[in-house]
Amino acid sequence: MNSLTIAPRGNAGRFLRPEEAMARLTKLTKDQVTDEVREKFQEIGAQRGNVPNMFRVYAHRPEILKTMMAHLNAVTNTGTVPVRTKELVATLVSRLNACEY
Repeated sequence: MNSLTIAPRGNAGRFLRPEEAMARLTKLTKDQVTDEVREKFQEIGAQRGNVPNMFRVYAHRPEILKTMMAHLNAVTNTGTVPVRTKELVATLVSRLNACEY
């Protein structure tokens, strides 16, 4: 089964293989962000052991980074399903969808 994605604007009707697609936003490093975002990176790193790429992309818009952190915290740390189970489900879904990580 081939996995295809829709091509970016200007290439209407063309489909790309995953290896042809490219990211539109860069992943910012701690040296490229404001002090406020750098503090958020430190929080994330302390909780997760690293700063996942999605947070590095959200760092382009600090207000979105903050709301995503709050959202993921609410999803992960509330409710009756154990955190470990939620993490395992997220990992399984990523693998089933052939995500890189």
